[in-house]
Amino acid sequence: MTQVPPWWRVYLEPKPGWDTDDYEEVLKELEKRPPNRQLLSPILAGFIAGVVQGNGSLGYLKVLQNPETYTPFTEIKCDVETLDFIVRQINDGWGFADRGGARLVVLGLRCVLLLKIIGPYLRGWKYRAYDAIVANGYKVSGQVLEKILQSYELDYGLRTVSIEGKKFRMYVFREKLSKQGDLKP
Repeated sequence: MTQVPPWWRVYLEPKPGWDTDDYEEVLKELEKRPPNRQLLSPILAGFIAGVVQGNGSLGYLKVLQNPETYTPFTEIKCDVETLDFIVRQINDGWGFADRGGARLVVLGLRCVLLLKIIGPYLRGWKYRAYDAIVANGYKVSGQVLEKILQSYELDYGLRTVSIEGKKFRMYVFREKLSKQGDLKP
């Protein structure tokens, strides 16, 4: 008798061009804390996408210096109660809370899974960022990141985040600004 794979596996089949040398190990980590199936609800996916669209970030986190390696992230910022609800659906991530609210950073393959579900509800440059991340997989090299920025017409800002006591550089996507004569009336 064949075992049916978990529901979320269909969203994570590697695309051509993905760096998959540790794919099976990463899948096993995801299986330890699988996402909630309710995430597939269009209402729930649209809600989370709305939070990301309104006050979230997409981009890449530099995880290795040599070889230069980046993993995608989705950062969700909102009040603590809403974030608790979202964490129960995603079932993993790094949470931070302060007086200004709370935020959750979802990384790697779990980020790809989340974006494949909520991505169709995103708009504008965040939709392009979603498209870039799911097309390129759960980790990329510095050269691939440069190509992503050019081909998807994205710019980035730099921030630092501390996760489990380690500091990481975040390349936070933003819309590429038009040059002064490129504005259309």
